[in-house]
Amino acid sequence: MSLDIDLSQFDFIWASPPCQRYSVATKSQRDYRPEDYPDLVDPIRRKLAGHPYTCIENVIGAPLRRDLVLTGPSVGLDRIERKRAFELSFPVLGPGAPPLPRSAWTSGKAITITTSLSCKSHFYPRKRAGLPGRVPATEAAAAMGIFRPMTGHEVGEAIPPAYAEFIAREAIRQGCGKRAAA
Repeated sequence: MSLDIDLSQFDFIWASPPCQRYSVATKSQRDYRPEDYPDLVDPIRRKLAGHPYTCIENVIGAPLRRDLVLTGPSVGLDRIERKRAFELSFPVLGPGAPPLPRSAWTSGKAITITTSLSCKSHFYPRKRAGLPGRVPATEAAAAMGIFRPMTGHEVGEAIPPAYAEFIAREAIRQGCGKRAAA
């Protein structure tokens, strides 16, 4: 927020403010206090105002306009739900945000991506399917389409690249980046 740069020099700006203030996982912690986590959505929104191609991404509980909501199945990922909201400065018709089928959860195929890579409600179905309850970081990253080494915490903070690709392709289709080529 303190960078003094001319944002008009960028064709597209993506912002993912910290989600902990709005995250269900954070709010479920016994010692949760909202004031311990920054609320940067409004300051970022003001900073990006007027730019033709921006995206602010966050968890469903964040105070964003829900111009687009994506899940893993909406972009072809069949092991994660990872529901995220996007506030966009340009119109996008999304593919919808279908949940994973129940069978993916009960079979242990589905995984929940958190910074601990474990969720009580999904730990036991995985164990019943003969799989480890806690998902290795490499498996969780691969389920999101990320194939570089990451820690469990990094995976928990990551956005599936397919989400960004979907939004970027739509921005390009609408003319983003054409002024640089002109």
